[in-house]
Amino acid sequence: MYIVSKAGFSLIEKKFNAKYLDGYMKPYVILKFEEDSINEFRKFLSLNKIEYDLNLLVFKIKQEELVKLFTPKHLEEGRFWTYQNKVVSCSKMNHQELSNCVKLLEILLTLNKISATYAEKYLENLSESVNLEIEERFNGEVLEYSPQSDYEKTQYKEYLKVKK
Repeated sequence: MYIVSKAGFSLIEKKFNAKYLDGYMKPYVILKFEEDSINEFRKFLSLNKIEYDLNLLVFKIKQEELVKLFTPKHLEEGRFWTYQNKVVSCSKMNHQELSNCVKLLEILLTLNKISATYAEKYLENLSESVNLEIEERFNGEVLEYSPQSDYEKTQYKEYLKVKK
């Protein structure tokens, strides 16, 4: 998987007179434009069939869409886990964090807290990133679920009640 590097954001800022607001290591990129350069950027996105949301002078573009515009020189390649508005390098996740990603899908599906579309993306992300990382670093061993965040603990308690 690829994400736009800081050099990629700098390129957009220079080429289109834009200001990068947010989005490095996040699923969405937020860019603000000057009024005189906004139409040029809109045309550029349309020509490249890139979907975006526009609110006044601020663009919100999915990271997965934006990477289509760049050469590898302006991208970071790796296994990334997208979760709760963050993108995390799998190589920086520990064994328990990676293992929890696998079980969390079952929990969210059981509690009916994930849409079918998002569940498909979740599965795709698991197979392309997390599962490969677990296989390489931990010989495929998935640890028993151990919630780390308050959100995960709450979901797990609900899941256990439903499973009884």
